[in-house]
This record gives sequence, structure tokens and C-alpha cells, in this order.
Amino acid sequence: MPDPGSADRRRATAVRLFLTCWLVYSFHVATNMVRENYLALAIGDHASFRVDEYAGMHDDIFEHPGFGWHIGSNPGASMLGAIPYALSRPVIDRIVRSVQESRDAAANPPAYAAPTETDRRFYEEAWRRGFDVKFGLASVVMQSLAMAVVSSLGVVLLYLLLAAWLGNATPALWLALVYAFGTPAFLRAGFLNHNMLMATAGLVGFAALWNPWNAGWLSRRRAFALTGLAGGTCVLLDYSGVIMLVGLFLHGVWVARQAGDSWSEVLQLTFVYAGGAIGPLVLLWFYQWQSFGHPFLPPQHWMPPVEYIGEGYQGVSLPAPGIAGMLAFDFRYGLFTSCPLFLLAAGAFFVNDRDGPALPRRELMVLGALSLGLFLFFSGVHYTRWQFNTGVRYLAPIFPYLFLLASVVLLRLPRAVAVSVGALSVAFGWCLAMVRDVSGGKVDLADPDTGLGVLDPVIAVLTGGPRLPVLTTLSRMEGYGPLSTGLSPILIMSVLGLLLVLIWRAPVPGAKP
Repeated sequence: MPDPGSADRRRATAVRLFLTCWLVYSFHVATNMVRENYLALAIGDHASFRVDEYAGMHDDIFEHPGFGWHIGSNPGASMLGAIPYALSRPVIDRIVRSVQESRDAAANPPAYAAPTETDRRFYEEAWRRGFDVKFGLASVVMQSLAMAVVSSLGVVLLYLLLAAWLGNATPALWLALVYAFGTPAFLRAGFLNHNMLMATAGLVGFAALWNPWNAGWLSRRRAFALTGLAGGTCVLLDYSGVIMLVGLFLHGVWVARQAGDSWSEVLQLTFVYAGGAIGPLVLLWFYQWQSFGHPFLPPQHWMPPVEYIGEGYQGVSLPAPGIAGMLAFDFRYGLFTSCPLFLLAAGAFFVNDRDGPALPRRELMVLGALSLGLFLFFSGVHYTRWQFNTGVRYLAPIFPYLFLLASVVLLRLPRAVAVSVGALSVAFGWCLAMVRDVSGGKVDLADPDTGLGVLDPVIAVLTGGPRLPVLTTLSRMEGYGPLSTGLSPILIMSVLGLLLVLIWRAPVPGAKP
């Protein structure tokens, strides 16, 4: 790789890093239909928030009398996913029509060697309704052109923060690559989900207030406005975003007071912050009013009784030690079992003042406080027990925060140890991204009572070789098996590797030879 030292090279490195992450994430997208996909389809197809045509196809789709069927979550992720889907609809609709015209209406659904009985029934129902091809194409479009793009931008922002903090872009680049592919950010980039989008939105707000670049254009008022927009976007994505909205505001107050602003000036900045946040919040209230008839009550308020909903308010209570332990160390989706690298984050508070690059104390404390606040919040969300379906998810908003803290420790380890930790993390993270379930009748990540949890993907790759989620799905479907065989994971990964080599060997425009 070129030395990303000069300003020109640093900008070129940021572009290369984005393309690298976007390509790798896009090649590893999943075909899973999560609840956010259904609302994105409704918005893209009908400019509507109603998902009536998908009734009964997901546990988080329910009917609200007089208002039709809706999803039980905030709409931010779906609104983002609807953009590339709407743009690609002419192509998707043409393919779907062609497939439907070629089918025998009286035929039975083709065989699908699904990893679970639930998956098999879902595929059969989607096939009967004529949604199977549409779901597959739409999910790939949304995940590659929405999730992968935003996730890649988050990696680039983290790189720029690291480069400014360290004053050296080379270690910043390597650390950013470890974050991109050695943490569950890799896994989460393959699904359309609000949790990982919150990670990027929250990081934007944190970066604007920290401003380690000392960018002149980022005045305090602009930083507050941008951070308010980021905090409001977090709430549009999920109500846990209130923690981010409040936490980032307090961070801003700390910044302003340390800079010598009076309390009257802080009050003025508060209105600036609110002005940035109000846009996403009004959009959320409009969605809730249109969907449920009340602008301020959350979608979860209207959900019919489901498992865990009786705990606290609609499944949300004060933090529970049992849930906290599962969030941290459950073998199927625990934060630290899914990414042992994050355990280093705690060490930052003990070694930050020792020899080596130190985070500013204010940012160190903010990173810890935001991470702890979200962890405590989700320790009271009883639905977190369902994470065995897709792996670590709820705590995704704190991935970049924990990684910045872990970087403080990584940079102080002996180089050989740090390189080994990074390489092992990337190998582990890649396995989680390649294998999102395990078939074969022995272990099954979708079954909470079987398997070895996060070790299942590692075992599957070691015993069966590399794989890609889309090809895995196609190989299980009658009629698509030959396609998945002809496009082997090794062949596709070789093409990906060639593209990455070309990206990193391309000359830097304007740089001296």
C-alpha cells in the first residue's frame, strides 16, 4: 500500500479505503429479509408506510386497527434502504415479471434446503405470493447500496479521526482496516439495520464536537447543528438514540464550557442543537402519526402481545443483571464473545496517560459514558434475547466508540502482539460475515439451544472453506444450485482480490512520483 502521509495521499487513501470496504461488504451481503426491508419496499413501491401485502411474513409486522399493517420499529433504516430500491425498481420489476410469467401457477414451491424449518416455510410462502425473487434482489440492492455504503463511510470517518489524533496516517489506516473487518461491523454491514446506522450517525456527531483536525469551517455553532442532526437521526433510527441525542448534547456543553463560553452562549448553542435535531424528529413524528394515529407514541406501544412484552413498558425495563451478562458474554451474540478485541477498551482508562498517543481526557470520558449508557439501556430491553437470530446487534452503535478506546491499548502493545491481535480479529470477523448460519443438521445458529454460537462460523469455514452468504442461499434452492456452483466463492474472492490490488496500486492524482 502507498504511504498515506501527505494531504493528497491521505485523501486518496480515504477514497481507496471507502472503495475497499464497500466492495468487500457488498460481496458479503446477506439475503435475509429483516423487518426494515418490508417498510423500505412499501416506500419504494407505493410511497406508503403500510406493509399490508406482507402481512404474516414477519413477527414484527402487525395490524393496527384502522391503519393497516406496519413494522414495530422506527423507520429511519427503511427510509434509507428505499432510496436505492426505488432507483433499481425498473430492473427488479422486469426480472420479477419475467420469472413469474415463466412459472406454472399450479406448481408447488421448489425444494429449499433451509437451515431451519421457519426459513423453509418463509421461502415457500414468499414463492406462493410471488415475492421470492423480489425479496432476494431487493435485499441485495438495499444491503449493498445503502448499508454497505454508510458502513464504509463510517470506516473512513474513523480513519480520518485516527489520523488526526495520531498525527500519522499509516497506523490510522491499519487500525481502520482492523475495525472494518475485525469487528462485528463487518457482520452488521450485510443487513439493513438501524443499529449499525446509528453507529455511523453517532460517530459523525462525536467527531464534529471533537474536531481533532481543528477545521476552521467547523465553528462551534456548525458543530452543534451537525451534532444535533446526528442525534436526531439516531432517534429516527431507534428510540435508543435518545441516549445518543442527550449524550452528544452534554458532550457539546462540555466542549463549549472548556472553550470559555458563558452559560448564556451555551443556551444559544442549545437552540442550535435543537434546530439540527428537529428535522429527523419531525419526520419520525409524521411517520408515527400516519401509521398509528399518534405522533409521539413509539411503534412498540401498538404492538400486540409477544414474548417478553410484559416486562416493564412493552418489554423495556430498568437494567437487569441477567440481560447485561448475556449482552456481554452470551456465546451466541455477546459483545465480547463476538469481538474479544473490544475487551481492550477497558484498559484505555488505565494506560491512556502513559507513554504513547493519548486521547484527550474529555473525549476519553465521553466515549466511555456513551458506551456505558447504551449498554445499560439495552440491559433493560428484554428483546435482546432474540439476537441469536442474527448475532450481535443491539450494541452495534458503540462499536466505533469501543474501538477508539481499544486503539489506545493496541498502540501500546508490542508490535508483534498488536499485529497478531489484529490479524486474529480479522480472521474471526471474516468468518462471522461469511457464515451467518450453519446447515447440515449438526449445528444451527438460528436455534438458541444448539451449536457453539460464534464458534460455529469458524468451524464451518475451517471444515468447508470460504463461502459467501448469497451463494450459500442459492446453493440451497432447487433450480439455483448450478448457478452457485459455477460462481464459486473462491472465484469471486479472486476477482475481489484483483479489484482491491488495482485500487491500492492506482497512482495518486497530483502526487509527486
